[in-house]
Amino acid sequence: MKPDGERQVAAKQAMQKMAHDKRSKYKSELTVGQKTMARKYRDGDKRMLGLVVERKGPLSYVVPIKSGVLWRLHISSCQH
Repeated sequence: MKPDGERQVAAKQAMQKMAHDKRSKYKSELTVGQKTMARKYRDGDKRMLGLVVERKGPLSYVVPIKSGVLWRLHISSCQH
């Protein structure tokens, strides 16, 4: 009787994912409609209140700022 290769591979992949997730820098996600403080890198206030309107990628979000401009932000630039 041979060992079940698929089961062994699935178990090993699950262990690798758990180890990766423990070290992952960005553990949280934002949802559409969630309020966030967007980091501003120019003069004036350092944070501006916005509302997530779209998710552009695994770590990128679109947030309109009070001036009406849409900002595409990385999750590291959002405080939630």
